[in-house]
Amino acid sequence: MAKGIRPRTRSKKLYIRFKHQGIEFYKQWGLADNPEHVARMEYICKCISQEVGANRFTDLEKYFVDAELWDWMKVCRAIAKEPENSTNRSLTHKLHMDHPRLNGPKHVKAWLDSMNIATATKARYLGAIKSVAPAICQGVSYSQKNKSEPNPFSQTEQDRIIECCDGLGFETYMLIDLWLHCGFRPGEARALTCSDFDPVSMKLSIKRSMTADGRIKSTKTGKSRVIGLPNHVATSLGRFVHGFNPGQSLFLSIKHHSNWTRRVWKPLLVRAGVKEDFRPYRLRHTAITAAVQRDPRRIALIAKEYGTSPAVIFEHYLGFIESSIETNPTT
Repeated sequence: MAKGIRPRTRSKKLYIRFKHQGIEFYKQWGLADNPEHVARMEYICKCISQEVGANRFTDLEKYFVDAELWDWMKVCRAIAKEPENSTNRSLTHKLHMDHPRLNGPKHVKAWLDSMNIATATKARYLGAIKSVAPAICQGVSYSQKNKSEPNPFSQTEQDRIIECCDGLGFETYMLIDLWLHCGFRPGEARALTCSDFDPVSMKLSIKRSMTADGRIKSTKTGKSRVIGLPNHVATSLGRFVHGFNPGQSLFLSIKHHSNWTRRVWKPLLVRAGVKEDFRPYRLRHTAITAAVQRDPRRIALIAKEYGTSPAVIFEHYLGFIESSIETNPTT
């Protein structure tokens, strides 16, 4: 079997059916004894059955013999490495259907611009297309926001957001308040359980991450970390988890709603009077910025606490570090 992801249970029957048909085609064409061709056929079967929505394809013979499509399969496989969600699945399928019309830079740019996806995602997809068809991508680029200039929430904005959480339930209030202090990543927030909080030491352990479709994986650095909580946050969190089972998820709303950002976070910003449409990741920027402003000379410890490296802290938050040292030279 060709190297790659093992067929998932929900697509295994489709894969077996396609593979059987593919072998029959290859026997007719005299290619069944060629390991390279058979490996390619198995790879195409897996791509179709897993990533593209195989029930929409009827003319399988076309896909097994079309050399151009084989290259586009590589593009779709690169896109499939993105977090698995409905957006990436639909884009992968759409690329299969639209690729014959992508004949030049204008067509590629128009195709990507028609997608309701972030600029950074467009840039990644463009890179996947360039890997097999550089000629049709010539001159197409997507500039991403300068990552060295994070834009944290001001204290006034933080107060407004926390105040507006009251009407959304205690869980949302606790999640946002904890996020502003701990600066965890969205996947780490999904993976938190009640046992990760120690009410005695008032510390929260970040041990794992969770994808939007519920798959558990390690943190971005592959290491766990412990974050100390302020007294009022630890007290509120202790009251929140009282009576919960140790293995129960801490925040069910963000774990079970892949559209939490659209249905909870963005309306919350509107209620708080924050005009910009920011991702929840800005809460992490806010927490790290506050930490470097409090202790600008303890970058190594801050990096460890927030699950990153000193180099990344200096790259993204150097302006805040310098201004804090200038304001408080004895800090």
